[in-house]
Amino acid sequence: MTAAPRSPAIQPCVFDLDAKAALEGLATAFSFETRFPATDEAGRGERAEMFGLGAAIGLGCEWERPQFGGALMRGRASFDGVGAQPDRVRLSGEIHAHCACAAGAVITQEPEDQCGGDRICRERGLEGHVSNFSQTDKRLSVAEMARVRGLSFTSRV
Repeated sequence: MTAAPRSPAIQPCVFDLDAKAALEGLATAFSFETRFPATDEAGRGERAEMFGLGAAIGLGCEWERPQFGGALMRGRASFDGVGAQPDRVRLSGEIHAHCACAAGAVITQEPEDQCGGDRICRERGLEGHVSNFSQTDKRLSVAEMARVRGLSFTSRV
């Protein structure tokens, strides 16, 4: 048995109405490994960590606790799809193989070359989460990116 991957120092978290379905979708679509799944008394999936594609995410159901001082953890479905935290997934394999493979996902942008050298595909999941899948087709220099995008860059990470 191999050791489970360590949780990163900073880990993005996503909240859904049906966390269990979201966990199953990620496990199926991307072969993510589920770690530390927790359920409530009714068997509803509460939260878990998932590992895959060299990264980790937290995924949980909507909830509120007094420790958050009144803050409510909610998914996009509770806000008619409004959200400010899309997922960005960098792929090393063929982008067409990953786009819209999550059950019920809707492609919102077919794979398309971008001016920065990446090929991007976007999809919206069952509860409105937006995922951007990218594959680097070619590396551009900072000068090339500035020329193509019409922006000033000071460095490239």
